[in-house]
Amino acid sequence: MNIVAGGIAANIYSAAESQPEKLAVICGDDTLTYKELLVLCRGFAHFLRIRGVVRGEKVLLGSSNSIEFVAILVAIADLGAILAPISPSLSIEAMSKAIHSIEARHVIANTQIIDALRKHDGVDENIDNWIRLDKPEIDDAGSHYLGRELDFQDSDSSPISDGEESLPYILTMTSGSTGDPKPIILTQGSKIARAKALTDLYDVDGNDIILAATPMYHSLAQRLVLTPLLNGGTSVIMPKYSVQNWLGMIDQHGVSFTIIVSSQIVAITQFLEKLTPEDRSDTSSLRMMVSSSAALKLEDKQRALNVFSCEFHECYGASEIAIATSLKLSLEQEDLGSVGFAAPGVDIEILSEDGDICQIGEVGEIACRTPMLFGGYYKLPEKTAQSMQDGFFKTGDLGRMDERGALYFCGRAKDVIIVGGMNVYPSDIENVISQIPGVFACAAFSMENDSLGEVPAIAIVKDTQLPEVDVTARAVRRVSSQHLADFQCPQRIVFIDTLPTNNMGKLMRRELEAKFGSKDWTPKT
Repeated sequence: MNIVAGGIAANIYSAAESQPEKLAVICGDDTLTYKELLVLCRGFAHFLRIRGVVRGEKVLLGSSNSIEFVAILVAIADLGAILAPISPSLSIEAMSKAIHSIEARHVIANTQIIDALRKHDGVDENIDNWIRLDKPEIDDAGSHYLGRELDFQDSDSSPISDGEESLPYILTMTSGSTGDPKPIILTQGSKIARAKALTDLYDVDGNDIILAATPMYHSLAQRLVLTPLLNGGTSVIMPKYSVQNWLGMIDQHGVSFTIIVSSQIVAITQFLEKLTPEDRSDTSSLRMMVSSSAALKLEDKQRALNVFSCEFHECYGASEIAIATSLKLSLEQEDLGSVGFAAPGVDIEILSEDGDICQIGEVGEIACRTPMLFGGYYKLPEKTAQSMQDGFFKTGDLGRMDERGALYFCGRAKDVIIVGGMNVYPSDIENVISQIPGVFACAAFSMENDSLGEVPAIAIVKDTQLPEVDVTARAVRRVSSQHLADFQCPQRIVFIDTLPTNNMGKLMRRELEAKFGSKDWTPKT
């Protein structure tokens, strides 16, 4: 990756000018060449600057995946402004919190969201510009319309060039739809560094066609969009994920590389296992696939390796640090249960509760020192300082290292269940229960207890593909007593239709605790 001065927009514009007719972006049935992308990005940038979006201004974007989203990403970088992408499915209350949290002065969203926000107490008076992604049926003097059908061809197409690598660029919200937003600051330089690290780690270049199958308001999809554009490759974006659409995109566009969340890997593998090799979509163009966002279970890694013929990697990371470890998976390797070794330039330590470095094999908090580090939590200097120790970011995740430096993920520190002073890791319970025939998925969580404070509980999703195998609470208790210590055995067993997850497929364990974790909970009859 050849990087020129001037930040993200300057580098993408450079790639566009050197190969104007090459396909740059595909989103569903929508496509843009580099020449068309350049016109759209520069047109958006000039449109926004006329309306007062300048260097350092904060813009909230509520949008689903689209080519417009890509152009806004680049235009904001060109302006040196700051973009805060959020899920368009958030409640209006959560969006209002986000606006106040980052002190946004401009909002870009569809008409439905804008109309709802303008009616929300205290929001409209703080916003300089309401910018609609769709054209309203009735002209509204209080807002502006931003769309591709606006004619930018005859406008000033020169770059604005107010962006640079040191400037804050993305504010990524980490709290989802609950709690108070905790925006992560990512500079243009950190985004470029992450794209370069991905390029170097997985040998990505301008010949790659890269698929983004997750929401673009999340940093993973942004990386999968920006990396090919910085490399002069092609970005393929899924407007909405489904297993069939994912397979269709690989086949139709000859996708060569993707990073995909682990829950999607599991679903795709299960879908393909039901088909004969002759009936499966053609995925032969895929040279490499990387699993991310949550650790894959050992059996899911093995099943995926049996289904896919491409290189298969697993990585561990977080929004604050990007990719920290990576592992090329094969059925023969002895460390298949780990999440890999430190990526180039990354140092990893396992810290005890006192902040000391743990011994080999001892479980503690995973801490990383990396050139891809975030710029801190927005206007939360104390929280930023608390997250760091001697240049290492403390992830809040638990893990252990073996003697070869392989990292094993053990769960979130806040998910540890403390039973009468004994630490119980949900993954230890889940690894046992998931082996029971007829268990499709499971998640351990904390349940209130008068004498011990808390005890383990387990939520189980039955495998509907095995109706002849009826998993019972009695069978779960029997297996637990055989393979777990007494303080690890689930004291409550609930059967549910599906585990609660967020848009990135991560388990929302707190929802299980809220619903089933009360000591007074009784099942509905």
